[in-house]
Amino acid sequence: MFSVVSKVKRTWSEINKARKSLRVLVKETGGIGKTCQRLQVMNKRWNGFFGQDAIAGKKVLLVAHELTATGAPRMLFYAALAVKNSGGIPVVLCSQDGVMRGQMEEKGIAVVVDKQVMSSFFLLRSLARRFDVVVVNTVVLSPVVRLLSEIEGVRVIWWLHDAQALSTHLRDNKDLANRDIQLLCVSEYARSFVPSTFQSLVLRNGIPSDVSIGRLNREHNKFTFSLVGTIEPRKGQDIFFNAIALLPDDIRINCIFVLAGKLWDNNKMFWEQALESVSGCSEIQYLGLLDHTQIIELIARTDVQVCCSRDEPFSLVCLEAAMTGCASLLNENVGVVEVFSSENSCLVFEANNPQSLAEQMVYAYQNPKEVQALGQRARETFERHLTIEQFSKAFLELLP
Repeated sequence: MFSVVSKVKRTWSEINKARKSLRVLVKETGGIGKTCQRLQVMNKRWNGFFGQDAIAGKKVLLVAHELTATGAPRMLFYAALAVKNSGGIPVVLCSQDGVMRGQMEEKGIAVVVDKQVMSSFFLLRSLARRFDVVVVNTVVLSPVVRLLSEIEGVRVIWWLHDAQALSTHLRDNKDLANRDIQLLCVSEYARSFVPSTFQSLVLRNGIPSDVSIGRLNREHNKFTFSLVGTIEPRKGQDIFFNAIALLPDDIRINCIFVLAGKLWDNNKMFWEQALESVSGCSEIQYLGLLDHTQIIELIARTDVQVCCSRDEPFSLVCLEAAMTGCASLLNENVGVVEVFSSENSCLVFEANNPQSLAEQMVYAYQNPKEVQALGQRARETFERHLTIEQFSKAFLELLP
């Protein structure tokens, strides 16, 4: 029986001898010199990734468009880690480098940053057909999914981290519904936007549980509401501000409202307009962009973590809140609400409704013991359904 390394070497030997296909590759990569150089580099990388004689688990290629420390790349990291821990070999192929690459490589996960491979049918085919399955991360990589679907014998899983946007994106790629592609959504809410012509399953996210993280003391005694997320209309910071403006004065002055998240230049007008409804409100604090550790510490000092999103496929922040025993205030357009609300472990307000949000904020302020109990129940819900172990098991069961 050939070892994995032998198979890889034999594969690349066949590629180098494939003169007819090579002519196509020359055209795609811009010249014979560049072509040969790229084949040599990829061959060297490939042999390094599979430098063992036996593999207990699956060989999985995970394709991403970025490696930032946001939700979709983080879940891709957890999926790759699940494959590695099961005895398999994960390889991450990405067109844009990012901070998650360092975390992946620290765990022994091979990462290739190569935009050209992802747009070349010949190179992608040469790589993909050596894996048991290819997992493509996010809806924006539909061109890659299309290329992979044309490669005979390649099992493709398309992992979608969007919700409302799926209606448009999948409708624009409606012909892919007839191809052998497995779609994964992160919640039933997200799945509700998948056109009926597509077959899809739900794979809920999960995160590592750090039992050492709990409620942290804070420097003040004021009731604290936090909202963490990129400053943009979809995240609904304007809804949060409008709700704050509706609070009775005697409640508002005894609260702190903390926001954190990246403010991009193209969203500054939205931010400035949103702030107009709470001008002069000294109880609002904006901390800017925080790293992951700072976010966890903020949540651990928070009474209620608020998610005002107009469209949120899942929400890892709400998982992190539950992990620390912090109660969450969600709406029906937040995917994870289906898990917490079914176990009475969160507060719920009507989406896009500042008045409804304000009423729930008043209730939380007036019932601190109930809020504390909600946080404890959220932690229990997290442990039952949303840990990294449960996610890893579910993900591995989906692999062929």
